[in-house]
Amino acid sequence: AEPWVARAALEAVWSVRLNDPSDALMTSIVHKLGDADPAVRFAAARLVGRLDAKQAEAIRLTLDETNLTAKLWFTFGRCERTTHLDLAALQTAIDVFEKAETPKLKLEALRVMEIALGDCGLGHAIAPVFEGYSSRLDLAAHERELDPTRIRIARLFPTGNASVDFEFARLIAMLAPANIQLLDRVLAKIAADSDPVEDIHYLIVAGRIGVDRSAPESQKIAEALINLQPKIAARKLNQDLNWDNRVGEMYKRLVALDEDLPATLVGQKGFGRPEQVLFLSEINPEVVRLAVDAFLKRSKEDP
Repeated sequence: AEPWVARAALEAVWSVRLNDPSDALMTSIVHKLGDADPAVRFAAARLVGRLDAKQAEAIRLTLDETNLTAKLWFTFGRCERTTHLDLAALQTAIDVFEKAETPKLKLEALRVMEIALGDCGLGHAIAPVFEGYSSRLDLAAHERELDPTRIRIARLFPTGNASVDFEFARLIAMLAPANIQLLDRVLAKIAADSDPVEDIHYLIVAGRIGVDRSAPESQKIAEALINLQPKIAARKLNQDLNWDNRVGEMYKRLVALDEDLPATLVGQKGFGRPEQVLFLSEINPEVVRLAVDAFLKRSKEDP
């Protein structure tokens, strides 16, 4: 059948009470979980989410373990509407991610991991810039349970695919691992020619990795912050009206993790441009004079 026909048929079943689904329907759901069309897979997964535990288990037992797509979308269907941490779904999605051979499937696996962790968004008190990088659930009660997952995830980053790594970094932020080696690998994504939008993304992720910074890491973060505006100007990108607020929130968190960052920032060659005034919000009193001198020098050189 055409994808739209299969999708329409599956969606029509959404409104039917599934007290005792027929073998034919169960077989169809199993088959469509691995469909080539994502809309069909989604419709099948939504049906899986409406089945009771016994019915869902019957489907799971018939899945071909080598069909990673069907396995992943079944997992999505079972965890999509949950409001709690789903460790089983998380581990299944990681299994699929490790075995997946295409970026597309890896990205789908990452999305299921995020949902299993409670999904991103506003759920508890956190600075707005981090809302898209933290779980809506309070994962503090699950620290020990999540530690093996953090270790496993850290070993898989980066993948070498830019799109996958971009979303993978969000998952890392959600898990908030205290892993110095992982911080280095995240910061390595920022380069002289990297996109400033991606730089901000990875800096936000770095703000979710709560470890003490080494001098080279502090230098790397300072350089990234200093280079944001020149990169934006060079690419003629528009800036969000809330730029100062969001970047200020990110910077405040980075300083909370590295008290030497303001001094390192002031010492950068490119420091002193007007848009960098927002970095004075967290500056140490002992380097205020150096910061003022840098702004005065820059104003004279480029009035």
